[in-house]
Amino acid sequence: MNNLPRQPVAPETLVVVDSGVIAHRFPTSLRHERCMLPEAGNVHLWHASLDEIDPDSTNLSMEECARAARFRFDRHKRRYVASRIFLRLVLSAYSGLPAVSLPLGVARDGKPTCDGLAFNLSHSDDCAVIAIAPDGRVGVDVEAVRPIAEIEGIAASFPAEGAKLTTIPAARRLDAFFACWTAKEAFLKAVGTGLLEDLSSFEVSVDPDAPAQLMSAASRYGPVGIWRMRRFRIGARHLGTIAQELSS
Repeated sequence: MNNLPRQPVAPETLVVVDSGVIAHRFPTSLRHERCMLPEAGNVHLWHASLDEIDPDSTNLSMEECARAARFRFDRHKRRYVASRIFLRLVLSAYSGLPAVSLPLGVARDGKPTCDGLAFNLSHSDDCAVIAIAPDGRVGVDVEAVRPIAEIEGIAASFPAEGAKLTTIPAARRLDAFFACWTAKEAFLKAVGTGLLEDLSSFEVSVDPDAPAQLMSAASRYGPVGIWRMRRFRIGARHLGTIAQELSS
């Protein structure tokens, strides 16, 4: 990725983020000039409302158009098209290639890939985010914070964090659960396994009011110190985490 220049782009402070994350609102942060990759150790976080994106399929590939046509419900189709337009236009701004010509691929775990760019996409309802890193592996997850009936049952699949969740005051426990869950999913997306991996093979912090952190991990993931986690909020409803592999 050394062929892509690196320098910060003017941020938009529309989200609450941990240090090292530069937030950009789509499409207002897109400029006619090419976007530069973030500095080493930093991440660009693009966020958008899918319901506000014009579902113009002229920026999609033939394969994406075919997939869109297979959706049964119009709302699902529209959000799929909007998410792909969001992804293509943002990546186009970094690569310099036309959005429709971007050679997007699919990794084994189903996440989109594009040669020369380290990125990851996530969405929950109409809220979509893209994390752009200068290099290395990166994963992002965003979730709408909502009541969960079986928090204890879900947390049983990661007992180290589950035990800590019980110590969080009840008023903060829902946020703590989603802080934990998004960190779990972001890390698994970064390493490329998705939720097929054993959720107890690594431990993340659960305190929603403290910086996100990878506490421990199986040796196959590499040293804990090469991973940095960052938390973010979008409005009052959405909470997310970025997992980034740092350059050596």
